[in-house]
Amino acid sequence: MNRMKSTLAMLCLISTCAVAQTSHTGIRDITALEVTAEMGPGANLWNTLDANCGSQEGLDSETCWGNPVTTPEMIADIKNRGFKTLRIPVTWYNHMGDGPDYQIDQTWMNRVEQVANYAFDNDMYVILNIHHDDYDVEKPGTWLSPTDSRKAASIDQLEKVWLQIANRFKEYGDYLIFETMNEPRAVGTPEEWSGGSAEHRAVVNEFNLAAVNAIRSTGGNNADRFIMIPQVGATGHGAIQDLSIPNDDEKIIVSIHNYGPFSFTLEDPGTNQWGTPQEVENLQNDIKSYYDAFISKGRAVVIGEWGAADKNNLAHRVKYYEVFTQACIDNQIPPINWIYSYDRATRTWTNPVLEDAMFSLYNPEEFNSYPDLAFKGIDLEELAIAGSDVSFELDASDPDGEITHVDLYINNQLVSRKTSAPYLWNGQGEESGLNNLSNGSYTIRAEATDNDNQTSIKVVALKVIQPTSVPTKMEAENFIRQSGVQSESTTDTGGGQNIGFIENSDWSEYFIYNDEEGMLEFTARVASANEGGFIDILIDGSEAETLEVDGDQTNGWQDWYTTESIQIELSEGNHTLTLNYRGGSGFLFNLNWLNVVKPIILNTEEDFAEKDKGLFPNPSSEVINLTQPGEWSIYTPGGALLIHGTDHTINVSHLKRGIYVLRQGLNSFKFIKN
Repeated sequence: MNRMKSTLAMLCLISTCAVAQTSHTGIRDITALEVTAEMGPGANLWNTLDANCGSQEGLDSETCWGNPVTTPEMIADIKNRGFKTLRIPVTWYNHMGDGPDYQIDQTWMNRVEQVANYAFDNDMYVILNIHHDDYDVEKPGTWLSPTDSRKAASIDQLEKVWLQIANRFKEYGDYLIFETMNEPRAVGTPEEWSGGSAEHRAVVNEFNLAAVNAIRSTGGNNADRFIMIPQVGATGHGAIQDLSIPNDDEKIIVSIHNYGPFSFTLEDPGTNQWGTPQEVENLQNDIKSYYDAFISKGRAVVIGEWGAADKNNLAHRVKYYEVFTQACIDNQIPPINWIYSYDRATRTWTNPVLEDAMFSLYNPEEFNSYPDLAFKGIDLEELAIAGSDVSFELDASDPDGEITHVDLYINNQLVSRKTSAPYLWNGQGEESGLNNLSNGSYTIRAEATDNDNQTSIKVVALKVIQPTSVPTKMEAENFIRQSGVQSESTTDTGGGQNIGFIENSDWSEYFIYNDEEGMLEFTARVASANEGGFIDILIDGSEAETLEVDGDQTNGWQDWYTTESIQIELSEGNHTLTLNYRGGSGFLFNLNWLNVVKPIILNTEEDFAEKDKGLFPNPSSEVINLTQPGEWSIYTPGGALLIHGTDHTINVSHLKRGIYVLRQGLNSFKFIKN
């Protein structure tokens, strides 16, 4: 009996197991691109064998991050759902002895092999790696660090760990793939998640060479096994920029992780909205860049981690999974999902539409192909104003008469069922329950079921917004949607956020409500370290006026000033307000808030208190001081708003010489700028 079969026999003494099917394939005469063509889609066995809690050692560590002990039934569920590959992240540092041998605990090695065989029993590909061993001063025993100072020690341990893993698995066939490291990085450094420094990338290349050479030296099937290698953090741009292929080995596969955009996928709170045409194009281009850099030249790529966390935004996640999966299919890259909706404790799929988004693209003729559903007049980016009716159509076509019923859900609550054709909802939403919805985000799901109990599902999102009433000081980051900009913390008085990283052609959009027709004054609080630019204001899609951001008035990204005002006539009712940003190259300016008020017409002497009452000195060429604290605004005598603020001392040095009006509460004061 060979060593592998002896090991399997030993494992079967402690749990019922079958002979692992794909463990016996040997090394086939196929290329890396042929292997990766068979691997998608895949799933990670996340937060399980990679879990580490410091105090828990041995087999107890498997459950220390909250997941139950892995069983053969769980892996069968994952395979039966449609996943073809199981990536098994494994942490080793808390299961090995000290140097110079770094002996891995055989009980732990046995458990890793046992779980791998659960996947082989289901004819799956298996990826084994070194996962959370990255050196962290706060985690005793961690050791892997891509720095020159720790390089020699890390390579020594890396070689000895991989020699042990490779020798244990050397007889397994090519359905087993080794991954040298997970996301190697210098923990705690500024470059940790940005692709690393030149030093870090150079050391990671040496790590990959050492690990590959160690694996190959064990012989057997390892001499020709497929091996995945990452660059710093497993970032795609790091790999494109500076990944060296050890020995120009044809069996090497590039390992990349993609959680972009991070603000949507994992950042807390970040954003729970995704799916604008620009966001879709950015993701598609990102994944295509891996094809251009590697696959077009014959080098295979696996995206070993991706996914979007639950932020009460199911429809946006479904859209993201559809786009991500299709981009991977288009570019010949198997996506190995980290965040999927399988609850291992109950063995249930909590949000199966997420997986449906993937599998329906891999198996379009077999999965969810009948019946056909179509939403009309509502899409993922659809926005509605709170309290108004939502107009949309949903049509479930049934050419063969096989549909038994179609259900319509809002936020997982069944609101309507149709049991006969035509399966059509339309009009203003009265029948569907979509009228007069309050502020919030909604997931609309339609499920059509045929007489074989097969269900086809479509999901879209609806965001219902309460318009901002005029007059208002509208916080810039409270947009309903945007393209290209990001929110960031501000150092301005009172804290909060501003929108930044504004470049030419970016935009942000808002809903406003005007209670009566008339003229409105617009000003913006802005800051820039460059030349500034312009804010073109569009009302309901039509360009109205332009605010100028003068770079000479500000000397930094948090050095704020208020623009000169513009006036726009606005009719009564709800309006869409779009801010289009334009200027030169690079970042233009930051935007803190937009002030929208009804102008005060002050043009008679009776409108003013005594000229020297309430503020001093008057006249002034530099500053004026208020005798009473409180919010104030400065206008031209004709009523054009110039500056708005709360500071007790007001800098007026940038104003032209002339007469101005300061309004504070119900009082108005005339002052002279000389």
